[in-house]
Amino acid sequence: MPQYKSIDFSNREWLFYTFCSVVFFFIYNLICAFFLRKFEFLRTHWNFWRFKNTFISWSHAVIASMLFLYNVFQMPELLDDMINVSSKFSYIGICVSKGYFIYDAIDIIYSNKKLSTQSKEVLVHHGLIIFIFSITLSLNKYVGYTTAAISIEFNTIFLHLRFMSVFCNIEKNSLRFRLLSILNLVTFVIFRLLTLCWMTRWIILNRLLIPTLWFTIGSLGLVVMMTINIFLLKRLVQSDFNKEKIITNDSESTIKITLN
Repeated sequence: MPQYKSIDFSNREWLFYTFCSVVFFFIYNLICAFFLRKFEFLRTHWNFWRFKNTFISWSHAVIASMLFLYNVFQMPELLDDMINVSSKFSYIGICVSKGYFIYDAIDIIYSNKKLSTQSKEVLVHHGLIIFIFSITLSLNKYVGYTTAAISIEFNTIFLHLRFMSVFCNIEKNSLRFRLLSILNLVTFVIFRLLTLCWMTRWIILNRLLIPTLWFTIGSLGLVVMMTINIFLLKRLVQSDFNKEKIITNDSESTIKITLN
């Protein structure tokens, strides 16, 4: 395997960038709250919080996707040697996403007096990602692998656009919504399922290069993520492509399938 360059990112550095990311999303939360309060359809506490939470998650997905593209184009070697290669911006990209998931977990717990089943699923998802990202940052390894995982956010862009479209009373039978549903399904398969399958294949092929502990944690994480996404896909297909269950302006079914 060719030898590529790498950098060391100290604990102080990644803690600083992660903290900055958490603070940024809390400030962004306040800004979004100020502007979204003006909309009539967000008058109830639940509608207001759910739409704001989804919009902030959508914003993170856009930022994370842009950072992924920048990192891959700037340093394609990240996907050649996903254990040792790293760059400062690839670390920053991971810190930004880790900070967002920390912020969102706090927001979910603080804003929901009684956690629903879906909220618990999201918290498990977030906790797993925070833990795995922390391993990458503290070990200065697997940066390319973690960066590849962030490409899943490409689908999150369409997943949340779909949710916000229903929330804004765009009819499910309209051409605009049907096109968005198809784009969401296509990107779901490519950037979620196929990416997770590719990551599973990579970790199996490179198992001898990975310490047993990290291989076990990574494998279990992939199993959990794949399970969550299979159920998410099932809900998505049932909601958008089962004619018997397509109900115009139905936001409840959308809420159940939204995952950051």
